[in-house]
Amino acid sequence: MITGSCLCGTVRWQVDGDLGTMSHCHCSMCRKAHGAPFATYVSTASGNFRWLDGEETITTFESSPGFLRAFCSTCGSVVPDPADEEGHVFIPAGCLDGEPGVRRGRLESADSVIDNMLDMIFAEMPLGAEDSVAVLVNGLGSTTLMEQYVAFRRVHQRLTERGTRMHSRLIGSYCTSLEMGGLSVTLLQLDDELTRLIDHPADCVMFRQA
Repeated sequence: MITGSCLCGTVRWQVDGDLGTMSHCHCSMCRKAHGAPFATYVSTASGNFRWLDGEETITTFESSPGFLRAFCSTCGSVVPDPADEEGHVFIPAGCLDGEPGVRRGRLESADSVIDNMLDMIFAEMPLGAEDSVAVLVNGLGSTTLMEQYVAFRRVHQRLTERGTRMHSRLIGSYCTSLEMGGLSVTLLQLDDELTRLIDHPADCVMFRQA
């Protein structure tokens, strides 16, 4: 079950089923409607979607012939658009309540959590002894540096088992979301050009490298 709501909480909805493709739209109308460089939507089948509260307060605007944009008449938040002819509802991803994640499960050891993450990465990027990678273990806000290094230890073990060379590593809270718990693991498979670029000096808001 996934829920969502507008800024003031008047309009609320629920999805009982899988979410479909998440997409970004950069058109001028979406940028203006969301007040952002792009709009992010995720779709679901209309049979999985239902309103919980505030449906009567929704106002629509026909931004182009036959295309209605829906928003809360109280706070102005963009809310799910009416179902299209193919039975899809498009939901503004920024109004989802919480992160549904890949799966839910019981508390596991750090090694088990990292193994699950790496198994998904290796399924799409089958690294071997001839490969070289850059590794990023990024804390999301409240995860301590010690915990991040515990996670990195397992990443290093798994790469060593495969014979994959680790060209560079970054461990720390680089991209955070306030005090959010958890961490992310990123592997970048390198070629000669990417190796040269990743070693290049950088100076920006979240990262500095001489």
